[in-house]
Amino acid sequence: MRPHRSLALVLALPLLAASADAATRRVPKEYATIQAAVDAAGAGDVIEIAKGTYDENVQVIGRTGLTFVGKGKKTRWKTTSGDALFIDTSAEIAVRKIEFRAEGDGVRVYSSDHVLVDACRFVDCGDTGVVFADVRESTVRKSLFRWSEPPPEVLAPDAITLAQHDGGVCIDCVVARNDIRYAGRAIGETFGTVRTTIVKNTIRDGNYGITTADDGVVAGNVVSGMTRRGITNLGEAVSVLDNQVREVIEEGILVSVGTDMLVAGNAIVKAGTGVEVGSATNAHVFANEIAKTAGDGLYVRSDAVGAHVTDNDVVKAGASGVHVEGAGHVFVGNSAKKSGAFDLNDETDPGDNVFVGNEFPHVAP
Repeated sequence: MRPHRSLALVLALPLLAASADAATRRVPKEYATIQAAVDAAGAGDVIEIAKGTYDENVQVIGRTGLTFVGKGKKTRWKTTSGDALFIDTSAEIAVRKIEFRAEGDGVRVYSSDHVLVDACRFVDCGDTGVVFADVRESTVRKSLFRWSEPPPEVLAPDAITLAQHDGGVCIDCVVARNDIRYAGRAIGETFGTVRTTIVKNTIRDGNYGITTADDGVVAGNVVSGMTRRGITNLGEAVSVLDNQVREVIEEGILVSVGTDMLVAGNAIVKAGTGVEVGSATNAHVFANEIAKTAGDGLYVRSDAVGAHVTDNDVVKAGASGVHVEGAGHVFVGNSAKKSGAFDLNDETDPGDNVFVGNEFPHVAP
């Protein structure tokens, strides 16, 4: 049910109603700067920004019900230093159809709720495109994030970051239908971020694709060309569903820590390792299709606890189709074939794990 609530939020946010006496404040026709329009605006007002280039660090603090909208495809908001738009302790703020080229962050939001970033462009931002920190029920959608060249071997620059701030965490946020290229980390959550829905994003040619936190859903995304990982699951009760991950140097999907994760229905092609289960408890790996990995197709490490691995298909793994190091796991209805080493490499003693109805033609002695 969580995904349906979050997707409903995506639909609801654009419908924030303007009050009867709301005004449209035009930049630069009526106000020389964006900040001047913000300072004059009341709840429900629209700040309409004409095409052109605006070099401003704008602050929206303690405000309710403002909409920023660019007119035309050439409304560019840039900074030669710092962030372009900083929003703090505010609610019902919408940002639409603006191109950001910031030396710092494009849009940084602290301690706010019901913020919408919609159909914007973030080009060569020096730090991060959009930062949500201690933000609730907010959305980034249908936006484009681009850098001019591949990132160095570090996390930054990020496209979208969800994080803690002053002890507060992001809750019930949505990241949907964005197009991201050349980000150090495309979509990243820190520990403590709760119930984020990350759906139908396209991510290409970066270092890390998606990093998830607690109790969220990652579904229907396409991640390709990562120099590190495709999807990294770091939280509790996260569902990773129906994603496509291809041409990733390290893990296609890494279940690293946490409990009660579900990894199901994903297609992983040409990764270093298809799915790796690390120091996680009660991970469910179900009905994934894994092909042409450089290393193992499905790898359950010695520090994993109580994994349930069911109905997965592995074809042409470069090393082992299924590689098991630790005890206490259940494997049912899986298949592996045409593996470079063994279709099943179980390093444990007989009886340490449960195997039922699997198809492994070539088993390690």
